Amino acid sequence: MAEVKTSNRTLCADQLLGNPVVSIYEWQPLAEFIALVMGESELHTMKDALARVNVMAYKEGESLNWHFDRSEFTTTLLLQAPQSGGEFEYRTNLRSEEDPNYKGVSQLLLGSDPLKCSINPKPGTLNVFRGINTPHRVTKIEGSKERIIAVYSYYDNPGVKFSPEEQIGFYGRAL
Repeated sequence: MAEVKTSNRTLCADQLLGNPVVSIYEWQPLAEFIALVMGESELHTMKDALARVNVMAYKEGESLNWHFDRSEFTTTLLLQAPQSGGEFEYRTNLRSEEDPNYKGVSQLLLGSDPLKCSINPKPGTLNVFRGINTPHRVTKIEGSKERIIAVYSYYDNPGVKFSPEEQIGFYGRAL
């Protein structure tokens, strides 16, 4: 198995104030729509000044390694597709709160999971999935055009924030 290194550049919510990407995230009908799609009574925007909205850019040779998200629901909006590569690979519901499914995760990481899926989204694609149970990654970007994506974090509980330690771990700084 080849080692994959995560590499990208991230703008945090505090660096995007006044940007339409943040306005879309804060638009209440979007949270209501996502809640309906995901079978939840309601979802709330995150209160974390860094993590609530991120815009990530991946240039040639960069990728995002396999991972699970902390938030139950992950919502992304592809702003710009790369020239080539940058496929979104995922495995729906590989684990649950009751079962971490270490064998299944190992099988995925070794490249032998027959249920692994892949999509190559177009700009404007809104992707909503249970990131806490669905491992996912972005394959290596090829060509001079960057892959740029907005990542929105919604929670079923209001007021969710990262601790200063988590902010430093994810972003190298804390507010």
